[in-house]
Amino acid sequence: MILSSKYGNKLLFFLIVLFAVIIFFTSYYFIQENRNDSLKLLINQGASFTESLAQAAENAIISESFYEYLTYKRYHELIIEISMSEQIPNQQSLVRFASDHNLFSIHIFDVNGDLISEGIAGGIRSALPVNIYDQVISLYESQENNFKLILDDSYSPGGAYHYFLELTNDQKHVIVIAADAYYYVDALSETQIGFLAQKMVLEKGVEYIIYQTSDEVIFSSIKPENTLHLANDSFLNTAINTDTVVNRLFEFQGETILELVRPFATEDYPIGVFRVGLSLESYYAIAYGYDIQIITFAIILFGLLVIASLYLRGREKRKEISQQYQQIKSVT
Repeated sequence: MILSSKYGNKLLFFLIVLFAVIIFFTSYYFIQENRNDSLKLLINQGASFTESLAQAAENAIISESFYEYLTYKRYHELIIEISMSEQIPNQQSLVRFASDHNLFSIHIFDVNGDLISEGIAGGIRSALPVNIYDQVISLYESQENNFKLILDDSYSPGGAYHYFLELTNDQKHVIVIAADAYYYVDALSETQIGFLAQKMVLEKGVEYIIYQTSDEVIFSSIKPENTLHLANDSFLNTAINTDTVVNRLFEFQGETILELVRPFATEDYPIGVFRVGLSLESYYAIAYGYDIQIITFAIILFGLLVIASLYLRGREKRKEISQQYQQIKSVT
């Protein structure tokens, strides 16, 4: 009986240890699986966010091209109307024409780049900027384009100016139109990539949005000096040659974040990438909550198994004592 009791205690200890090992590894497995699933979910959400950003950027480029086309069409039709006159319009007629069509001024140049007539109807600039004279000569010499649309927003007190230069059909004159570009700039500010990114970076959990090319940073919601050059980052170099959103865990301001990278090429920037940094706070919060649940459940389960084992062992012990009592009773 003593031998049986000894082996029973060893078996009970072995079962408790076995339960502990099984519960520990099972809990560890479920915790790791949950963390992997949570990270995959965050990656999928981030990839969808990055794709939405790229799609919005493509739409912004289309919108900008459309705005430029509408602007070109308006000024082109005005220049056709001006050039229909058999004689060079004088200052008075140009001022009247500019006033009727909400233009600041109209300037007519000959093939030598000399100003032969102009009419200034408004605006705070009394003369054309020097670079416009250079553009007139360049337009005469150009064999590809017969017009140029220049946006000048450097003169802040006067707002943004549009300068539209076009070579007439007889190629004898270049007509320059100066007009207010406020509505054009305002429309662009609502649709440009930078504006869209500034709005999207306000989403909860978004650390930064960067659009950069092989040479420069086009847009960054953080300080440009904090961004890596494409040539200095093997991961970004690899991402350029992919056609999907790729990801990595990345150190940013002393914290680990999830960075998603998508190649984004345009006519002006044939090599470029969008980089989106997402905080891992939500991932950690979900993982921590699930870990607590699993650990709590494991402790409760282990406790119940230990209690059940002790109860069964106690029951066996009572049977042994009862049998011993019956034997002693039969002997006496």
